[in-house]
Amino acid sequence: MGNCARVSRSSDPIIHAPIKDPLPLQDRVNLSPNSKSPQEKTQAKSAYQNDYGVLNLISYMADTTNCEYNGDISNQQRNGKGVFKWPDSTIYSGYWQMDKANGKGLLQFPNGDSYEGDFVENRYEGYGKYINSKGVAYEGNWHNNLQNGNGIETFSDKTRFEGEYKNGKKNGNGKIGFSDGSFFEGNFIGNNIEGYGKLTWPSSENKIYEGEWMKNVMEGKGKMTWLDTGKMYEGAYKDDKKHGLGGFKWGTGEKWIGYWKGGIRHGKGIFIDKNNKMMEKGEWNMGKKTEDFEPNHQNDEGFEEIFDYLLRNYHKI
Repeated sequence: MGNCARVSRSSDPIIHAPIKDPLPLQDRVNLSPNSKSPQEKTQAKSAYQNDYGVLNLISYMADTTNCEYNGDISNQQRNGKGVFKWPDSTIYSGYWQMDKANGKGLLQFPNGDSYEGDFVENRYEGYGKYINSKGVAYEGNWHNNLQNGNGIETFSDKTRFEGEYKNGKKNGNGKIGFSDGSFFEGNFIGNNIEGYGKLTWPSSENKIYEGEWMKNVMEGKGKMTWLDTGKMYEGAYKDDKKHGLGGFKWGTGEKWIGYWKGGIRHGKGIFIDKNNKMMEKGEWNMGKKTEDFEPNHQNDEGFEEIFDYLLRNYHKI
Protein backbone atom coordinates (compact mmCIF):
# COMPACT_ATOMS: atom_id res chain seq x y z
CA MET A 1 0.00 0.00 0.00
CA GLY A 2 1.69 3.22 -1.14
CA ASN A 3 1.85 6.56 0.61
CA CYS A 4 -1.02 9.01 0.19
CA ALA A 5 -0.21 12.09 -1.91
CA ARG A 6 -3.51 13.87 -1.21
CA VAL A 7 -6.65 13.56 0.88
CA SER A 8 -10.03 13.12 -0.76
CA ARG A 9 -13.24 12.08 0.96
CA SER A 10 -14.45 10.16 -2.06
CA SER A 11 -11.54 8.70 -4.00
CA ASP A 12 -8.35 8.61 -1.95
CA PRO A 13 -6.76 5.15 -2.36
CA ILE A 14 -5.51 5.05 1.21
CA ILE A 15 -9.08 5.11 2.52
CA HIS A 16 -10.46 2.40 0.30
CA ALA A 17 -7.50 0.06 -0.19
CA PRO A 18 -7.53 -3.09 1.96
CA ILE A 19 -5.42 -3.07 5.12
CA LYS A 20 -3.75 -6.46 5.27
CA ASP A 21 -2.66 -8.33 8.35
CA PRO A 22 0.79 -9.94 8.54
CA LEU A 23 1.13 -13.60 7.70
CA PRO A 24 0.21 -16.06 10.46
CA LEU A 25 2.84 -16.55 13.14
CA GLN A 26 2.27 -20.24 13.73
CA ASP A 27 5.40 -21.37 11.89
CA ARG A 28 7.55 -19.15 14.09
CA VAL A 29 6.11 -20.63 17.24
CA ASN A 30 7.67 -23.93 16.22
CA LEU A 31 8.73 -25.44 19.50
CA SER A 32 8.86 -28.94 18.01
CA PRO A 33 10.55 -29.00 14.59
CA ASN A 34 9.29 -32.50 13.79
CA SER A 35 5.60 -31.70 14.35
CA LYS A 36 3.34 -31.46 11.31
CA SER A 37 0.33 -29.27 12.06
CA PRO A 38 0.56 -25.74 13.59
CA GLN A 39 -1.08 -27.03 16.76
CA GLU A 40 1.40 -29.92 17.00
CA LYS A 41 4.23 -27.47 16.46
CA THR A 42 3.25 -25.54 19.55
CA GLN A 43 2.42 -28.59 21.68
CA ALA A 44 6.08 -29.55 21.84
CA LYS A 45 7.23 -32.72 23.50
CA SER A 46 10.06 -31.95 25.82
CA ALA A 47 13.49 -33.24 24.90
CA TYR A 48 13.66 -35.88 27.60
CA GLN A 49 10.51 -37.75 26.50
CA ASN A 50 12.38 -40.45 24.59
CA ASP A 51 11.45 -43.94 23.45
CA TYR A 52 12.04 -45.32 26.95
CA GLY A 53 9.87 -42.76 28.71
CA VAL A 54 11.19 -41.20 31.89
CA LEU A 55 7.90 -41.75 33.67
CA ASN A 56 8.90 -45.39 34.22
CA LEU A 57 12.55 -44.57 34.82
CA ILE A 58 12.43 -45.63 38.46
CA SER A 59 11.20 -49.15 37.72
CA TYR A 60 13.45 -49.38 34.66
CA MET A 61 16.59 -48.64 36.67
CA ALA A 62 15.46 -50.99 39.43
CA ASP A 63 15.28 -53.94 37.03
CA THR A 64 18.56 -55.85 37.44
CA THR A 65 17.67 -58.90 35.33
CA ASN A 66 20.68 -60.01 33.23
CA CYS A 67 22.50 -56.76 33.99
CA GLU A 68 26.19 -56.10 34.63
CA TYR A 69 27.65 -53.92 37.38
CA ASN A 70 31.24 -52.90 37.92
CA GLY A 71 31.89 -50.67 40.89
CA ASP A 72 31.74 -50.14 44.61
CA ILE A 73 29.67 -52.49 46.79
CA SER A 74 28.96 -52.39 50.51
CA ASN A 75 26.38 -54.30 52.54
CA GLN A 76 25.69 -56.30 49.36
CA GLN A 77 24.37 -53.17 47.68
CA ARG A 78 25.66 -50.76 45.06
CA ASN A 79 27.16 -47.95 47.15
CA GLY A 80 29.71 -45.49 45.84
CA LYS A 81 30.79 -45.16 42.24
CA GLY A 82 30.04 -47.70 39.54
CA VAL A 83 28.91 -48.56 36.02
CA PHE A 84 25.68 -50.46 35.39
CA LYS A 85 24.73 -51.95 32.01
CA TRP A 86 21.33 -53.29 30.97
CA PRO A 87 20.80 -56.01 28.32
CA ASP A 88 19.62 -53.42 25.76
CA SER A 89 22.99 -51.59 26.15
CA THR A 90 21.64 -48.75 28.29
CA ILE A 91 24.47 -47.67 30.61
CA TYR A 92 24.51 -45.70 33.85
CA SER A 93 27.85 -44.39 35.07
CA GLY A 94 27.93 -42.55 38.35
CA TYR A 95 27.22 -42.64 42.03
CA TRP A 96 24.97 -45.07 43.91
CA GLN A 97 23.44 -45.29 47.34
CA MET A 98 21.59 -48.37 48.58
CA ASP A 99 21.26 -49.85 45.07
CA LYS A 100 19.84 -46.63 43.58
CA ALA A 101 21.34 -43.92 41.41
CA ASN A 102 22.09 -41.05 43.81
CA GLY A 103 24.34 -38.10 43.08
CA LYS A 104 26.09 -37.21 39.83
CA GLY A 105 25.68 -39.61 36.96
CA LEU A 106 25.44 -40.21 33.23
CA LEU A 107 22.62 -42.30 31.74
CA GLN A 108 23.07 -43.29 28.08
CA PHE A 109 20.39 -44.96 25.96
CA PRO A 110 21.09 -47.14 22.88
CA ASN A 111 19.15 -44.76 20.59
CA GLY A 112 21.67 -42.00 21.31
CA ASP A 113 19.74 -40.11 24.00
CA SER A 114 21.57 -39.25 27.21
CA TYR A 115 21.06 -37.52 30.55
CA GLU A 116 23.93 -36.18 32.61
CA GLY A 117 23.40 -34.54 35.97
CA ASP A 118 21.87 -35.08 39.38
CA PHE A 119 19.99 -38.23 40.42
CA VAL A 120 17.96 -38.91 43.56
CA GLU A 121 16.74 -42.50 44.04
CA ASN A 122 16.80 -43.29 40.30
CA ARG A 123 15.10 -40.01 39.36
CA TYR A 124 16.30 -36.95 37.46
CA GLU A 125 16.36 -34.51 40.36
CA GLY A 126 18.30 -31.27 40.61
CA TYR A 127 20.36 -29.95 37.70
CA GLY A 128 21.01 -31.88 34.53
CA LYS A 129 21.27 -31.93 30.75
CA TYR A 130 19.30 -34.19 28.45
CA ILE A 131 20.23 -34.56 24.76
CA ASN A 132 18.22 -36.66 22.35
CA SER A 133 19.35 -38.30 19.13
CA LYS A 134 17.61 -35.63 17.01
CA GLY A 135 19.77 -32.85 18.42
CA VAL A 136 17.23 -31.40 20.85
CA ALA A 137 18.73 -30.59 24.24
CA TYR A 138 17.47 -29.33 27.59
CA GLU A 139 19.74 -28.10 30.35
CA GLY A 140 18.40 -26.88 33.65
CA ASN A 141 16.45 -27.87 36.73
CA TRP A 142 14.53 -31.13 37.19
CA HIS A 143 12.09 -32.48 39.75
CA ASN A 144 10.71 -36.00 39.78
CA ASN A 145 11.93 -36.74 36.22
CA LEU A 146 10.36 -33.58 34.78
CA GLN A 147 11.70 -30.18 33.83
CA ASN A 148 10.87 -27.83 36.70
CA GLY A 149 12.28 -24.37 37.29
CA ASN A 150 14.63 -22.53 34.96
CA GLY A 151 16.13 -24.16 31.90
CA ILE A 152 17.38 -23.77 28.35
CA GLU A 153 16.09 -25.84 25.43
CA THR A 154 17.80 -25.85 22.03
CA PHE A 155 16.72 -27.42 18.75
CA SER A 156 18.54 -28.67 15.68
CA ASP A 157 17.39 -25.66 13.61
CA LYS A 158 19.08 -23.30 16.17
CA THR A 159 15.80 -22.30 17.80
CA ARG A 160 16.52 -21.59 21.47
CA PHE A 161 14.17 -21.27 24.44
CA GLU A 162 15.21 -19.97 27.83
CA GLY A 163 12.77 -19.66 30.67
CA GLU A 164 10.60 -21.31 33.27
CA TYR A 165 9.18 -24.86 33.30
CA LYS A 166 6.57 -26.58 35.40
CA ASN A 167 5.88 -30.33 35.34
CA GLY A 168 7.79 -30.80 32.10
CA LYS A 169 6.25 -27.91 30.17
CA LYS A 170 7.18 -24.34 29.41
CA ASN A 171 5.29 -22.36 32.01
CA GLY A 172 5.93 -18.78 33.13
CA ASN A 173 8.28 -16.21 31.64
CA GLY A 174 10.40 -17.23 28.69
CA LYS A 175 12.34 -16.12 25.64
CA ILE A 176 12.54 -17.80 22.23
CA GLY A 177 15.00 -16.98 19.48
CA PHE A 178 13.85 -18.56 16.20
CA SER A 179 16.03 -19.74 13.34
CA ASP A 180 14.67 -17.05 10.99
CA GLY A 181 15.88 -14.28 13.31
CA SER A 182 12.55 -13.49 14.97
CA PHE A 183 12.40 -13.30 18.75
CA PHE A 184 9.62 -13.68 21.34
CA GLU A 185 9.64 -12.73 24.99
CA GLY A 186 6.66 -13.20 27.24
CA ASN A 187 4.47 -15.63 29.13
CA PHE A 188 3.87 -19.34 28.56
CA ILE A 189 1.24 -21.73 29.92
CA GLY A 190 1.52 -25.47 29.24
CA ASN A 191 3.99 -25.07 26.32
CA ASN A 192 1.79 -22.41 24.70
CA ILE A 193 2.45 -18.69 24.33
CA GLU A 194 -0.34 -17.29 26.47
CA GLY A 195 -0.85 -13.97 28.23
CA TYR A 196 1.29 -10.94 27.50
CA GLY A 197 4.26 -11.03 25.16
CA LYS A 198 6.30 -9.29 22.51
CA LEU A 199 7.25 -10.74 19.12
CA THR A 200 9.94 -9.06 17.02
CA TRP A 201 10.16 -10.12 13.37
CA PRO A 202 13.51 -10.44 11.56
CA SER A 203 14.96 -7.38 9.85
CA SER A 204 13.55 -8.51 6.50
CA GLU A 205 10.02 -7.92 7.83
CA ASN A 206 10.79 -5.28 10.47
CA LYS A 207 7.62 -5.54 12.58
CA ILE A 208 6.92 -5.73 16.29
CA TYR A 209 3.77 -6.98 18.01
CA GLU A 210 3.30 -6.36 21.70
CA GLY A 211 0.17 -7.43 23.50
CA GLU A 212 -2.02 -10.35 24.48
CA TRP A 213 -1.80 -13.95 23.23
CA MET A 214 -3.85 -17.12 23.48
CA LYS A 215 -2.49 -20.52 22.46
CA ASN A 216 0.27 -19.05 20.28
CA VAL A 217 -1.83 -16.54 18.36
CA MET A 218 -2.39 -12.82 18.86
CA GLU A 219 -5.66 -12.58 20.74
CA GLY A 220 -6.96 -9.69 22.85
CA LYS A 221 -5.52 -6.19 22.95
CA GLY A 222 -2.30 -5.51 21.13
CA LYS A 223 -0.15 -3.15 19.12
CA MET A 224 1.58 -3.85 15.81
CA THR A 225 4.28 -1.47 14.57
CA TRP A 226 5.90 -1.52 11.13
CA LEU A 227 9.31 0.00 11.84
CA ASP A 228 10.33 0.71 8.26
CA THR A 229 7.13 2.48 7.14
CA GLY A 230 5.88 4.05 10.38
CA LYS A 231 2.54 2.25 10.12
CA MET A 232 0.87 1.20 13.36
CA TYR A 233 -2.26 -0.60 14.52
CA GLU A 234 -3.49 -0.65 18.10
CA GLY A 235 -6.64 -2.41 19.17
CA ALA A 236 -8.35 -5.80 19.32
CA TYR A 237 -7.02 -9.03 17.81
CA LYS A 238 -8.51 -12.46 17.30
CA ASP A 239 -6.76 -15.47 15.78
CA ASP A 240 -3.76 -13.37 14.65
CA LYS A 241 -5.94 -10.79 12.88
CA LYS A 242 -7.40 -7.37 13.64
CA HIS A 243 -10.84 -8.10 15.01
CA GLY A 244 -13.02 -5.69 17.00
CA LEU A 245 -12.33 -2.02 17.69
CA GLY A 246 -8.96 -0.61 16.70
CA GLY A 247 -7.06 2.24 15.10
CA PHE A 248 -4.71 2.07 12.13
CA LYS A 249 -2.22 4.84 11.29
CA TRP A 250 -0.23 5.20 8.10
CA GLY A 251 3.31 6.54 8.05
CA THR A 252 2.00 9.69 6.39
CA GLY A 253 -0.13 10.47 9.46
CA GLU A 254 -3.61 9.53 8.23
CA LYS A 255 -5.70 7.35 10.55
CA TRP A 256 -8.65 5.00 10.30
CA ILE A 257 -10.46 4.11 13.52
CA GLY A 258 -13.30 1.66 13.65
CA TYR A 259 -14.35 -1.97 13.68
CA TRP A 260 -12.61 -4.93 12.06
CA LYS A 261 -13.45 -8.53 11.28
CA GLY A 262 -10.85 -11.10 10.30
CA GLY A 263 -8.31 -8.38 9.50
CA ILE A 264 -10.72 -6.40 7.29
CA ARG A 265 -12.61 -3.18 8.04
CA HIS A 266 -16.11 -4.25 8.93
CA GLY A 267 -18.59 -1.97 10.70
CA LYS A 268 -18.56 1.74 11.48
CA GLY A 269 -15.37 3.75 11.18
CA ILE A 270 -13.88 7.19 10.67
CA PHE A 271 -10.99 8.50 8.58
CA ILE A 272 -8.81 11.30 9.97
CA ASP A 273 -6.23 13.21 7.92
CA LYS A 274 -2.67 14.00 9.03
CA ASN A 275 -3.89 17.32 10.47
CA ASN A 276 -6.34 15.41 12.70
CA LYS A 277 -9.36 16.57 10.74
CA MET A 278 -12.16 14.05 10.28
CA MET A 279 -12.54 13.57 6.53
CA GLU A 280 -14.79 10.54 6.29
CA LYS A 281 -17.29 8.71 8.44
CA GLY A 282 -19.15 5.63 7.36
CA GLU A 283 -19.97 1.94 7.51
CA TRP A 284 -17.91 -0.83 5.93
CA ASN A 285 -18.86 -4.38 5.00
CA MET A 286 -15.88 -6.75 4.66
CA GLY A 287 -13.61 -3.97 3.45
CA LYS A 288 -16.11 -2.14 1.23
CA LYS A 289 -17.81 1.08 2.24
CA THR A 290 -21.60 0.74 2.21
CA GLU A 291 -22.86 3.92 3.91
CA ASP A 292 -21.77 7.55 4.45
CA PHE A 293 -22.39 9.71 7.51
CA GLU A 294 -21.86 13.42 7.92
CA PRO A 295 -18.41 13.83 9.54
CA ASN A 296 -19.46 16.80 11.68
CA HIS A 297 -22.29 14.91 13.39
CA GLN A 298 -20.87 13.71 16.71
CA ASN A 299 -23.89 11.81 18.00
CA ASP A 300 -24.62 9.29 15.24
CA GLU A 301 -25.65 5.97 16.77
CA GLY A 302 -22.95 3.33 16.84
CA PHE A 303 -19.98 5.70 16.85
CA GLU A 304 -19.82 6.22 20.64
CA GLU A 305 -17.13 3.61 21.26
CA ILE A 306 -15.10 4.88 18.31
CA PHE A 307 -14.97 8.42 19.67
CA ASP A 308 -14.25 7.08 23.15
CA TYR A 309 -11.32 5.11 21.68
CA LEU A 310 -10.12 8.26 19.93
CA LEU A 311 -10.15 10.25 23.17
CA ARG A 312 -8.34 7.54 25.14
CA ASN A 313 -5.70 6.91 22.49
CA TYR A 314 -5.30 10.37 20.96
CA HIS A 315 -1.59 10.63 21.76
CA LYS A 316 -0.85 7.00 20.84
CA ILE A 317 -1.97 7.02 17.23
